[in-house]
Amino acid sequence: MSEIAGAAREGLLAMSVAAGMAVMLPMFEAELAEACGPKGARDSNRAAVRHGRGPGSVTLGGCKVAVIRARARTTDGHEVPLASYTHFAAEDVLTRVVMERMLAGVATRRHARTAEPVSEQASGGAQKSTSKSAVSRRFVKQTETALAELMARELTGEDIKVLMLDGEHMAERCVVVALGITVDGTKKPVGL
Repeated sequence: MSEIAGAAREGLLAMSVAAGMAVMLPMFEAELAEACGPKGARDSNRAAVRHGRGPGSVTLGGCKVAVIRARARTTDGHEVPLASYTHFAAEDVLTRVVMERMLAGVATRRHARTAEPVSEQASGGAQKSTSKSAVSRRFVKQTETALAELMARELTGEDIKVLMLDGEHMAERCVVVALGITVDGTKKPVGL
């Protein structure tokens, strides 16, 4: 609680990150105990054993936060994935934050300055997730994924009545956009 109270002085997000860490780490330990049994207890029938700790990162407050995560292995030596760690380590929230800021016109070099401050403890891993190259890579990957989904979707069920084509010059190239308009007036991007 003293860590959470100390983080409260740094801001609401910092307090939220500290509270998240205070809840998340015991969740990891509980899942590890479920997979391996109580720490120090001998059980010849268990399926997994504790395998020390290792560095990891989770996404909290729109940035990556470094954590030391507990590890487990099956009795035949394979890594046991912890579902709680996998959930918190997912970068979907971070990618969404990057996309929102980029679409709002925030340049990659200013991305870190637009974020609300997180606690001093958590800010060590934030540099990796908010550097201009990391933000740029994340934005490029997300836009490539969105464009691939747009181009691969099925349009046979659409009742497109009008097809509009337009070109826009960007970076010494002409980008041609095709926009379909359905019978009810809904505009649907058809191609790029």
